[in-house]
Amino acid sequence: MTGYFVRSMVTAAMLVSAVPALAEATFWSAQVKVDYSGLNLASPSGRQAFDHRIDAAIRTMCGAPVFGTRDEAEALQACHVEARTAAEPQVKAVLARANMTMASRN
Repeated sequence: MTGYFVRSMVTAAMLVSAVPALAEATFWSAQVKVDYSGLNLASPSGRQAFDHRIDAAIRTMCGAPVFGTRDEAEALQACHVEARTAAEPQVKAVLARANMTMASRN
């Protein structure tokens, strides 16, 4: 059962800087798991659903836009970009495995 759980999750590890308004430079690391079990990643709709789940995980991790200063908005945008970049190797690996699985079935 544990093996199935691991195969059905992708973990996005992200280093995110704190809001620049803080006086000290603080960094933290977090992980968000994105479940993709039940998605057909070989299909465009499955990949789109997977991408939406990743976006939702990034919003959970970094937050969503709210009214604030320009610096806060820039920090939020930077967090989203860093999170997506950090997750990209894992996302590519998951999609490659899905493509190999599909190819082996044909």
